[in-house]
Amino acid sequence: MKYIKFIFLLGLLFLFFSCRDNCEKKSIPILGLDMHTIIPTSYQIFSTDYLFSYPECMWMDDNCLIVQDKRAVTKLFHLIDLTDGKLQKEFCQFGDGPGEYLDATLNTVWDQTEGTLSYFSVNKRTLITYRKCKDSFRYNGDHTLRGIEESKDMHFKEMIPCGKYYITLGTHGVFQQRRFVVLDSTLHPISELGDYPELSDLLVKPENDLQKMLFDPALFKISPDREKAVFATYRGALIQFYDLRGLPDSIHNVNSRQLEVPIKKSQISNEHEGWVYGFEDVSVTNSAVYAIYNGETAEDNPLLGKKILVFDWQGNLQKIYQLNLNLRCLTIDECRHRIYAVGYTEEDGFFLVSIDI
Repeated sequence: MKYIKFIFLLGLLFLFFSCRDNCEKKSIPILGLDMHTIIPTSYQIFSTDYLFSYPECMWMDDNCLIVQDKRAVTKLFHLIDLTDGKLQKEFCQFGDGPGEYLDATLNTVWDQTEGTLSYFSVNKRTLITYRKCKDSFRYNGDHTLRGIEESKDMHFKEMIPCGKYYITLGTHGVFQQRRFVVLDSTLHPISELGDYPELSDLLVKPENDLQKMLFDPALFKISPDREKAVFATYRGALIQFYDLRGLPDSIHNVNSRQLEVPIKKSQISNEHEGWVYGFEDVSVTNSAVYAIYNGETAEDNPLLGKKILVFDWQGNLQKIYQLNLNLRCLTIDECRHRIYAVGYTEEDGFFLVSIDI
């Protein structure tokens, strides 16, 4: 009798883990856009004396706009006063010295509570931080992954501060099995978390093509309260929502959606065979996710996205704003119910606009 009960328990455990694995490996559903819910939206040009080069992301700081524009001549960050549109400060010199930048990812973190602006350099394997001091920013030190024994075989693509932890994404080493590696304040790995999205039926060379989707390029933004995160890709229009309240022990995938699927598998491998451009930029608040969405194919040769999608943190699409303007990046002024975005036309180049919502 005991033997039968033992076999029965083993069977239950097998069914449990089989069901769990099948749920985790379930293909990500497609979220089609309901064109009847699109809200045609106007914008106002906001005059500034700063000439944008190729802005990548930006943030609100009271009445100031912080812009990351790494194609600018010598500085990475630029402060624009929103009361008069004038360039207030520029900082973070191009170079290879302390605090200087050689490269920066799209996932720079502005922590308004701490007054810190942190960006990750893939080439330096270093997170560089500036701290706000009155009306300017000063270099505040860096955290390098060079020389850490546990990380030697890992290729880090992102390192994102989240309170007293750092969330990293990358390739090789433990990243071959797990999506995220969480580091403690001394930069030592303390947990390996998360699975990769199940998209194998859409890919010709699953490992290589998945890496292209996840890092070429992609956005990972953490909410100001550090409790939530969103991941969105440019290739393939994948968007995933995460609960971070279990750090460092868990990063829970709340919801995942793909807005478009390739018409044929070669679209991900061969970028000019019709694969879909996805998310250009994402900006987050504690209550919502705002994303510039393209939705066109490479064959259509679109300039930039013209739609702003608004999601709640459960991954539900709430609104679609449609503009008659190409959009590069955006940030949200919750107090004024306003979006600031960088628009683009072939005649005028890049310029700042405001959108009341």
